[in-house]
Amino acid sequence: MPHLSAAAARLALRALAIVLPFLAALSLASVALPARAAVSPFPPIDLGTHPVGSSTSYDLVVPLTIPFASIPASYDGVVLFTAPDPATATALALAGFASPVTVGQVKALMPAAAITFAAPTANFSNPSGGYLFTDLGCDASSCSYRFGFVPPGPGTFDAHVEIGVAGVAIVNGGLLGSLLTLLYPLAADMINAYLVYDVTGKAVVVTQARPVPGPDARMLAVLGALLAAAGLLALTRTKDQRRQDSGR
Repeated sequence: MPHLSAAAARLALRALAIVLPFLAALSLASVALPARAAVSPFPPIDLGTHPVGSSTSYDLVVPLTIPFASIPASYDGVVLFTAPDPATATALALAGFASPVTVGQVKALMPAAAITFAAPTANFSNPSGGYLFTDLGCDASSCSYRFGFVPPGPGTFDAHVEIGVAGVAIVNGGLLGSLLTLLYPLAADMINAYLVYDVTGKAVVVTQARPVPGPDARMLAVLGALLAAAGLLALTRTKDQRRQDSGR
């Protein structure tokens, strides 16, 4: 870390090397996993309004590395680790941290640090129907998932997906980054609570305009006959008028 002198950094490394094996064992033995978040921290993914019988899709891309700097400020108070004894608190202090270690501390002291994890699992809930969920797979940097929206009728249709990670590592943490990974047993839980997404879409029935009824063949025939009769009558009157005029 840039604010540590070389001597302080070496001292911190020695202190952490002593306490980290204990911390790792403590983390594995005693950390209880909290319940998943029921509400997404992100705005719902709005697929818009579509006619019943149509279909659309949306691809969700989940990065496998999440910088601490990109995590909203509402998570700054999330506790990642609490020192179990004074010796551990001293080791943390030598590294620049205070117990409990929070997301906000990491943002301030390790601004380039990020949480990285392997390909996660996805738990999809489709309470209102109308969605098809497809795992598109992962590459080295992200995983993709597709929501296919095929509403069976009019109304609002919601879905919910929770991305689950088994474990995380801290990267870009500078001199102490690799060792500090062991100090974040709750980082995976924080990410599990963070990677929660809601999807919503609406469907409406589109009413087709009915064509205005036009005249049928019989009406056209009658109209044609009337026009012909009117024309013949007009022609007869014209001839009669000419005869009268010529007889004068």
